[in-house]
Amino acid sequence: MPGLVSKPCGSQIGILMKLFFPLVLIGSVAAAETPSWPPVEYAHVVAYCYDSTRDSRGSEIVFADGTHHRGIIAPFTRNLMPGQAKRLLALLNPEKEPIEQEEDCYDPHHALVFYDKEWKPLASIDICLSCADFRARPAHPNKELDWEAFAALFRSLGMPVLEGEAGYQELFLMHQKPILAEETEHPVKRDPEPTEPFDPFAPDG
Repeated sequence: MPGLVSKPCGSQIGILMKLFFPLVLIGSVAAAETPSWPPVEYAHVVAYCYDSTRDSRGSEIVFADGTHHRGIIAPFTRNLMPGQAKRLLALLNPEKEPIEQEEDCYDPHHALVFYDKEWKPLASIDICLSCADFRARPAHPNKELDWEAFAALFRSLGMPVLEGEAGYQELFLMHQKPILAEETEHPVKRDPEPTEPFDPFAPDG
């Protein structure tokens, strides 16, 4: 009868499934393969500022045995609040990778470590803002990140962003004694709960 739409027969449904199912599958696979770093379930995120020259083992913020770099400048350690961690994850997983910058150096002075509930390091990234470079464990899918945005993040946390190696060496000598090999407890563990966001413009006292 005019105005009525007949139901599709079995063969027509089969043809439609063959046409549209591959498209749905491709979309699902693409979404599943979207890179996300860090690829771990974590409970805490901590930002560090450190003098990378203070440890003969290397410049990594966390070494293979789980110990931390001995050049950490403790007063500038920040246990990130949820909102700060969300901002960090957006920087670590940009929708479009920035243009690569060519710099012939690598002297990291900032780092981020992701811990589980027991404060075991799961993932870490060391950042050299001066050289526009980084090292991540596990490996990061990008070769480049938005360094100006990272510098702004660290400043918002009340962390120093300086030019050159000397400034961080002076800060270390001013604020922090070396972490001895036998010191296994890291300072951040003594205050595991996130503190109030640091306000660099707040009046003293």
